[in-house]
Amino acid sequence: MTLREPAGTLWRMHREAIKRIARAPGGKGNVLLGGGAILAARWAHRRSTTIEILLPERTAVYDVGRGGTVDLERATGGEVVQNDGWRIVLKVDEGKLDIAAMRPELPGLEATAEVEGQAQTVLGNEQILRGKLNRTDEGIARDAFDFAVSRRVDPRALEIAANSFSEDANRVLQRNLRAGNGDMGREAEAELEDVAPEYEECRQALGELGADAVAASRYKEVRIAVRQGRIHIATQAVAGTIRSETYDGRRPAEALQKTGMDAYLESNSNELPGGVALELEERARNGRDGTVLRASRSNGIRRARTRPASRGTTARKSNRHQPAADTKAGTGSRAAENTGRERARGEAGEPR
Repeated sequence: MTLREPAGTLWRMHREAIKRIARAPGGKGNVLLGGGAILAARWAHRRSTTIEILLPERTAVYDVGRGGTVDLERATGGEVVQNDGWRIVLKVDEGKLDIAAMRPELPGLEATAEVEGQAQTVLGNEQILRGKLNRTDEGIARDAFDFAVSRRVDPRALEIAANSFSEDANRVLQRNLRAGNGDMGREAEAELEDVAPEYEECRQALGELGADAVAASRYKEVRIAVRQGRIHIATQAVAGTIRSETYDGRRPAEALQKTGMDAYLESNSNELPGGVALELEERARNGRDGTVLRASRSNGIRRARTRPASRGTTARKSNRHQPAADTKAGTGSRAAENTGRERARGEAGEPR
């Protein structure tokens, strides 16, 4: 992967300093590269001047500031412009280094790739977009632009990110984007540079386009089933996009993770991904085809009734898999729902 300039030069110049931070006491050496620089390298849609880094094993970066045991200002020649203890931002050369002691959203979707000639763990588009959705209350023009472009070039990633929030939280995200439309439009000229001609129209009405992209990405229908020992996960978005993906029946947890279904279930239902994975594995192992879970915006999320065990399998207790109560989207939220509430409080003027 080649990063677009000036991100490429920034990363080559400062990646060793970043890796030393991760290896310092309290860190195990893992560095995750994400943010707009990665999206720009994949989509060639705009210029990015910020390198965003996650240090998942660290809980703070107090030692990275000026005079710290790992003084990043001295190591890079840059200047600290923000230091919240868990996150530090430095202005260096033509851009910024944004380093956070935190784990990625939608964990497990990151992968190793060659970046500027060296192996590096890089976040998936789904993870990057999920992180950007988390900060819609900040009204960042480039984020809204990325949502609008993603709807064109990688709608699957935006669907996974948008559906990792509950329905209620998702509505808050859309309101935030629409409310910031005017400010983002005024900031777009300075924030969005070297926009590719084919995406120029996405600069217009950024908040509205971003909100529309998020709304269109919500699932209208979801079905998780087993057929011939394989796991089939099918979705239909509000925009009409239909997807069907097939995975190894012996690895249900991986199937739910790669499709974002684990986060979707945690934030939109009372069905725990672990329970769904167990039934998927059992059905695949015993050769019992059928639907395990079906969801729709009109009927909520329901677990299918478990049929009697087929010949040659051991019958299960009758009360092991009772159908879930009608669960409307947004009633079973966890971390993502908390995020939505935080954003909602922010809109009301309360501390975030």
